[in-house]
Amino acid sequence: MNLPHEVQNILEESGYITLPITTPPGSIIFEDASLIGIVFSIESLQELLSHWREMQDQFLATFARQMAGEPNKSWNAYSVFLTTHEPRAEQRSSIVEIEENLRGTRKIVGTGLVSVKDLVACLLPLLSIRHSIRLSTEDYVSRLKDRIEIPEVMGTQSTESIYKALEERK
Repeated sequence: MNLPHEVQNILEESGYITLPITTPPGSIIFEDASLIGIVFSIESLQELLSHWREMQDQFLATFARQMAGEPNKSWNAYSVFLTTHEPRAEQRSSIVEIEENLRGTRKIVGTGLVSVKDLVACLLPLLSIRHSIRLSTEDYVSRLKDRIEIPEVMGTQSTESIYKALEERK
């Protein structure tokens, strides 16, 4: 999977303006009316753990002027660090520390990313609300009849009148 390409597609589908940059390679700047951020696609987890501060600080230095012009964005800046590598047990606490560090930007760290589904799950804090619509050609009256359990105490006459009322609403 090409992380930068897929990330750019996901962010653009959610309404962000994106701009791939070459330094560091595989990075993407993204922005909308309320926030600005950068995504770093990093080859190794060790590189992420060793250099995330420098990467973030370079982003902040480069875009300080744009953020100063829009104070709301300076409070809503993100650094997103992504890698396909899975962390070892002893690295997990370092990842949590990065995410909880609020100096400069809010942070999102995604590890073990091997599919678009993984990327979407990682980027959810940045994405517009999504929901899954299930369209069905199934007749809703039939589905309701199958799901409704009419207590026996109501009798078959009541059951038939409920079904009839459902049919009339069709």
